[in-house]
Amino acid sequence: MRVVIISHRGFWKNEKEKNALIAFQHSLENGYGIETDLRDYGGEIVISHDIADENSMLFSDFMLLIMNYPPVLLALNIKSDGLQQKVSADLRGYKNYFVFDMSIPDALGYQKQGITNYTRFSDIEPLPALTIDADGVWLDNFGNNTLNVGTINEYVEQGKKIALVSPELHKFEYAGYWQEIKSYINMNPKHAEMISICTDFPEEAQGFFNEE
Repeated sequence: MRVVIISHRGFWKNEKEKNALIAFQHSLENGYGIETDLRDYGGEIVISHDIADENSMLFSDFMLLIMNYPPVLLALNIKSDGLQQKVSADLRGYKNYFVFDMSIPDALGYQKQGITNYTRFSDIEPLPALTIDADGVWLDNFGNNTLNVGTINEYVEQGKKIALVSPELHKFEYAGYWQEIKSYINMNPKHAEMISICTDFPEEAQGFFNEE
């Protein structure tokens, strides 16, 4: 069983390191995927969860860093509309990624350009938009820390990959959720390669899911 571990805004040791170079380096050195946030600033794409400024890292510089390491899965949270062409250019042909969380009109643009994209399912979004042409599903839960096994089954049977949001991202307890995932994969090992999990604790998740 190998679950892809995605580090939420990088592998950080304190909150000031989120979406910072040191967190991205730590992720890459450990082989973790990276979730990060893309916005536009001054005509360029930059990395910033909140409003960008002159100190925000250029996405093109982020990709230069990525290219120095073995490929990891990139989960690119799109915070601004109309970035399709620049995102595609800055990716420099990198294949192991997906974009998500765009507005519905903006998501259409990513799908039309063949950019790997995930739709989103959650307890407040039970009918994901544009699912047919989506490559996967970002499976979130804002109200509790219960694993939605039925939804996982529904989408993996359609050939969609699943990225699970670990409950600690919403301040919920996560140990039970992780155990549910592990039990699910033990019973459905053919689905393991379809599942990734985005977490604030990638080192702990790697030990829990992927080490004997």
